[in-house]
Amino acid sequence: AAVRARLSTNHREMQLVAALPLPRADVRSVAVAGTVWAQGDFAGWLERVGILVAGSDDDPHGRPPGAFVQFGWPWLKTRHSSDLPALLEPPDGMLTGVISRNALLRGTFRAVAGTTLAAVYGSEPLLSWSGVAETPADRLARHVCVVAPSSDGWGLQSDVSSSDVEPWRAGGVSRLMGAILRAARRAGEAALFEASGPALWARLRRSLEQTLLAFWREGALGGASANEAFTVRCDRSTMSQNDLDNGRLRAEIAVLPVAAVERITVVLELTGGGVTLQAQEVA
Repeated sequence: AAVRARLSTNHREMQLVAALPLPRADVRSVAVAGTVWAQGDFAGWLERVGILVAGSDDDPHGRPPGAFVQFGWPWLKTRHSSDLPALLEPPDGMLTGVISRNALLRGTFRAVAGTTLAAVYGSEPLLSWSGVAETPADRLARHVCVVAPSSDGWGLQSDVSSSDVEPWRAGGVSRLMGAILRAARRAGEAALFEASGPALWARLRRSLEQTLLAFWREGALGGASANEAFTVRCDRSTMSQNDLDNGRLRAEIAVLPVAAVERITVVLELTGGGVTLQAQEVA
């Protein structure tokens, strides 16, 4: 919870990839919450103990803290775990590797669900995966990146953030927003010490438009045209007189991620203290 809050407040380009711990069956305070046993219904147990938290539409930036986290489950038996306790390795290392490789080869916004994991030959616990029925594993996969066997072998069956807010649930959307925020920050840093005025506003707007156009051409953004995929504003409509008097520049980006159902707005703010970023979802 502490890391989740810190990322959502101060490091909005980043996300946490973490392994959920194995509950110990011999410790009732850990293995059970109310009447829900972790071994029988892990999704229900995570909700009871507060690891999976409900998203809030009242978040000041619109992006719920859960969207900054991707959890991996269960623990894995792999070719590299033979010298580890219980022959198990936590899934976060493999999940991070799959996400990183995907970012380099296909683009970070593309889903990694369905990736075959040739090194995996078992897990603890072994999940019953159908991809259709309402099994505990299928329900867990709505908020957790689940590794389970299928007809094609062991693979990553879901690519999700821990958020239950629909536009932010897809793991690729959260990673895309991190990439866009990073590109916006870099564009802002390049203009940080320049005199604010129409010339700078137009130059920054063109820079951001070129960046978003590249995302759209790669398939990261929806829309039949670039105009449908994104808009960039940086003019007097995004800045008040108080902003201008205090040397504050504000640029607003609205994007339609290909996997989202709503348009998401990013605000880039340049002040004497540096570059700050905000993101909020809008209908």
